[in-house]
Amino acid sequence: MLLDARSEQFFSLDETGKVIWALLAAPRTAPEIVASLRQHFDVPEAQVGEDVAAFLAVMVRERLIEAAS
Repeated sequence: MLLDARSEQFFSLDETGKVIWALLAAPRTAPEIVASLRQHFDVPEAQVGEDVAAFLAVMVRERLIEAAS
């Protein structure tokens, strides 16, 4: 679970979301995250890429992370 202290809104993370969140402790690109996830889970790269893009988009939209320029 994540809590946005500004909005007091909770966000629930599934197993993949937890791994992505942990990976975001250090600056990483989306392709780096995809590569790390492929080491953890046996899924096609295209699916992981879509899932990572969707997760990051939500996190940016909710202002829980900032996209690097």
